[in-house]
Amino acid sequence: MRAFLTRIEDFFAKAFSAVGRVFSKKKGTEERPPKKPGLFDRLDAALARHDGSFLIWSFFLSAAILLLTYVAIGVHPFGESSVLVLDLNGQYVQFFAGLRALLHGDGSILYSFSRSLGGEFLGIYTYYLASPLSFLVALFPEGNILEALLVMFVLKGGLAGLNFGAFLHYSRRPPKTLTVGLSVLYALSSYVVVMQHNTMWIDGLMLLPLLMLGLERLIKYKKPILYTVTLAVTLLANYYIGYMICIFTAMYFFYYFLASASEERNPRGEKHHFLASLLRVGVFTVIALAIAALLLLPAYYSLTFGKTDFSTGDFTFRTKFDIIDFIAKLFPGAYDTVRPEGLPWVYSGVLSLILLPLYFIAGKIPSREKIASGALLFLLFLSMYINTFDVLWHGGQAPNWLNYRYSFLFIFVVLLLSARAASALRSVPPSAILAVCGAILLLTV
Repeated sequence: MRAFLTRIEDFFAKAFSAVGRVFSKKKGTEERPPKKPGLFDRLDAALARHDGSFLIWSFFLSAAILLLTYVAIGVHPFGESSVLVLDLNGQYVQFFAGLRALLHGDGSILYSFSRSLGGEFLGIYTYYLASPLSFLVALFPEGNILEALLVMFVLKGGLAGLNFGAFLHYSRRPPKTLTVGLSVLYALSSYVVVMQHNTMWIDGLMLLPLLMLGLERLIKYKKPILYTVTLAVTLLANYYIGYMICIFTAMYFFYYFLASASEERNPRGEKHHFLASLLRVGVFTVIALAIAALLLLPAYYSLTFGKTDFSTGDFTFRTKFDIIDFIAKLFPGAYDTVRPEGLPWVYSGVLSLILLPLYFIAGKIPSREKIASGALLFLLFLSMYINTFDVLWHGGQAPNWLNYRYSFLFIFVVLLLSARAASALRSVPPSAILAVCGAILLLTV
C-alpha cells in the first residue's frame, strides 16, 4: 500500500513539476540520487512487458472499491441492508428470479404464466434482462438472488473501469497511473452509484468506451470488428440506452474529425477520407442493427401493447434547471433526488473538476481541438438544459423519475478531456493551476 501511495505521489509531483521547481531548486544544492524502484514500480514494469496488461488494475480497483463500499454500508451478506431499492425491489428482482427459473428449464422466454394471468415474456427480457451478465443468476441457488445481484453490480463496475482504461490506453496513451485513476473515476461516477439498481442501464456506460475505441479504429484503420460487435451487443443489452448511445456515436464521429489532426485520424493517407469513413460507419452500423434485430423487433412488438402510449411527450422549449445548480452537481456529495425534479448526475471526481478547466488553458492542446471539445460538451449540456432536447434523447417521452438517463455521456467526455489535460500539464502556467483551484474553492464556499 505504501508503494502504491508513493507511485501516486510521484505522478502528481511530475504533473506539477513547474510549481515544484520554484520551491525546490536552490543555489549550491545537489540533486538527490534517484530512488530505488519500489514494489509497485517493479510490478508496473513487469506488467508493461505486455502492452495493456496493467489495465487489470482498472478492473480490480474499480470492483474492489465498489465492493468495499457495499461492505462499509452493511449491504447483505455483510449487513442488514440490501441492494433492493426502488424498482429493483418492486419489479426487477422478480424478473431475475424468472430468468433463473427459465435457465434451469422451468419456463419459456416467449411466454410466462407468472405474469399476472399470463403474458409475453420476451419484451421483459429485452428491456430488463438482456445483459450478458444477467445470466450469472443461474450460477446461484434460488435463495441467493441478492448475492447474485451484488456480484453482477460489482462486475459491471469493474468492467466499466477496464473498458474506459482500454479506451484511454489504446486511443490517447496517457501515463499508466493516470489511466487507472481516471478509469476508477468513470466506474464510480455519480451516474453509476445512483443507477446501480437500474442495472440494465449500466451496460451502456460499460460498453461505451469500447464502442468509441472501435469507432476510431474504423475511421483510422478500416477495422470494423470491434465497432460492429460492440454496437450490436450494446443494442442487444438494452435498446433504450442503446438508442441514446447511437445518437452520441454520430456526435462523436463529427467531433473526432473536427478535433483531431489529419495525420492522426488518417495515418494511411486515404483519399476522400471523411466521406469514406462516413460510408464505412454507416454500413457497419446497419450491420450491427441487423444483428441486434433479433431482439429489437420483438421489443418493438412488445412496446405496441401500450408502452408507447404511457405518456405524451412534452416538447415545450423551456429550460429545466438553474445553471448554478448544474455546476453544483459537479462537486462531491451533490445527490439530490431521483424524483422528477432531480438534476443530472455528472460528478466524476474532484480531479476531473480541476483538470477540465485546465484543458482549455493548456497551450500544448491545439485550438481546433479545444473548440470541438467545448462544442461537444456544450451540446450535451444543452441536451439536459433544454426540455425539448431532453425529451428527444429519451425517445419522445419524459422519464417517470430518474431523469437524464444519458448523463453518463457527459461524464465520459469530461474524463476524456481530463486525461488530455493531465498529459499537457507542463504547458499550463502554475498561476493558472492556482487560479482554477482557487475558483473551485470559491464556488465551494
